[in-house]
Amino acid sequence: MALSPWPAGMARRLPVPLWPSQDEALWSWLLRLSCFYDMPVNGFLEWIGLEAGSGKAAAFYDEPSDQLVTRLSAVGGLPPEVISAMRFQDPGEPGSRAFREGHRYCLHCLKQDRDRGRHDALRRSWGLSRATFCYIHRSPLIDHCPTCSTSGSAFVYDDGMIRLACRACRTVVETSRIPDDETLFARSLTIPQDEDASSITCQLLRAIRAYEEVLLAALFEDIAPTSPFPPTATLFKTALIYANYSLSSVPLWNTTLARLPYFKAALRNHGLDARRTRHAFEMIVLTNGAAMPMLYPDFRSWTGKWERFQAFCNVGGLYHMANRFNRSMLRGYADDLDPVLAKELELAVTSQRLGLGWCGPLEPDRTEFERDCTEP
Repeated sequence: MALSPWPAGMARRLPVPLWPSQDEALWSWLLRLSCFYDMPVNGFLEWIGLEAGSGKAAAFYDEPSDQLVTRLSAVGGLPPEVISAMRFQDPGEPGSRAFREGHRYCLHCLKQDRDRGRHDALRRSWGLSRATFCYIHRSPLIDHCPTCSTSGSAFVYDDGMIRLACRACRTVVETSRIPDDETLFARSLTIPQDEDASSITCQLLRAIRAYEEVLLAALFEDIAPTSPFPPTATLFKTALIYANYSLSSVPLWNTTLARLPYFKAALRNHGLDARRTRHAFEMIVLTNGAAMPMLYPDFRSWTGKWERFQAFCNVGGLYHMANRFNRSMLRGYADDLDPVLAKELELAVTSQRLGLGWCGPLEPDRTEFERDCTEP
């Protein structure tokens, strides 16, 4: 028999409470409640007394409304501050669509919950756009179904428990046999058959995971990164903003530089594969090429592109090619930059004004380029 909607002013409790898990995101709790009561999420929100249209999915992926918090507090029996604390904020990328486009999860965390007799739940920490690893297990997160490769997941009722499943084929996420980290990470890669996939995967896994730890520490905790990155958290974040603006602006993605060696994803979506590809780009850019050996100790797959790519990934070159930045904007940012980056930025501005093109610091005619930029 269908459940009748509650009057908007009536503060009744849910017939069966379903408490949030530790670090669970608000959207995860709502999706689990909707699954438990066998309703679409918008139908569930209307059933508990919210006005039609006031609780659309987008409304609880970012900042929940006071009306939503108040109503969930009344029907769920939890203090409003507890529900408000479940909201999701991504300081590294405000307005992130990471979870809207595909829920991420850690297989080890799900297994722990199941071993303790708990329902599946999605953590807020998994929704950070910059997180591609679980910060507890240091294991790669997952956002694609291993059965049908569809991105995104949904909750299903399975043998008396709420379980995470593929939103397309409805296959429940399997945790009884979890692949090793190298196997999980290798899904982001395309390695030629004549190369040692095992050693390449291990090398890239270690490098990207180490960079992500540095990145998250600088973004969220203001911890200064170690060499070879910009020496303070402020400089690191400033350089990261410039690099990402430039990566989004450079119109070179239809050339041979469209992809990094071994990484198969493009940079313009929010999936985990694309995030890991972007992390590799950023490592090279933010270190002016010094991180290359960490990523690529062997360049057999990169014959003919090495020098061109190094010049391309020079920070100053990226700024120069980001044409939507005007010169006054670039000069205004220079005061916050490391002196080396500031010099590259000034050269980019000058070369753009004089129409000299760009010459990276590793190119043989760099000296002549610097002289041309300083002459009247």
